[in-house]
Amino acid sequence: MKAHTLDHLHALSGRAEESVQRADGPATLDLAQGEALICADEDVPRALGIDDELLRAFIEGNDGPERANEHRVAALLKGLKTPFSFSDAAFISGPLYWGYRKCTIKTIPLVLIGSCLAVASVLYDLLWVVPFIGIFTHFIPWCFFYSVYRARAKRVIQNAREKGFGTEEETIAYIRKRGGTSYPRALFPLVLAIAVIALVVFILL
Repeated sequence: MKAHTLDHLHALSGRAEESVQRADGPATLDLAQGEALICADEDVPRALGIDDELLRAFIEGNDGPERANEHRVAALLKGLKTPFSFSDAAFISGPLYWGYRKCTIKTIPLVLIGSCLAVASVLYDLLWVVPFIGIFTHFIPWCFFYSVYRARAKRVIQNAREKGFGTEEETIAYIRKRGGTSYPRALFPLVLAIAVIALVVFILL
């Protein structure tokens, strides 16, 4: 009788241990998933092949850490690390901000289309065109600034690596020179818009 009772107790103990292990399984999986989510943001620059230090040098440009606005640098760094994010500065300034951040070539189609739509809305009294002007001058720059900026950062950093500079300081200097900001380039979209509008008006009138 005692042997039967002991066997029964051992069986119950084994079932209890099995139940605990099953209960612990999902908890361990949740912990691993949580760690993966925490590290996801850190994995983005590595997945893109972008080094954090080089990326910061690209954002700061020749200003360097001493003169650069740390709050702005941190915001841009976070935006570049996030797979998809929005830029309030690009929404307010439109293609001008893209030019300011040296994404000049990408502003050309935005300016050309926006300028032509602006002329059409005025000359032909097409009020329904006005929202489309806002799409090309504010909405698209707002949505796609970080995608364009990230692509340019990757290209500049990749070019720096391919040049095979002897020291890391030379590599960073190259990246700083091609990154940062430029006021003349910020004015390029404005000058182009004025030129396009003047040309279209001259042709139509």
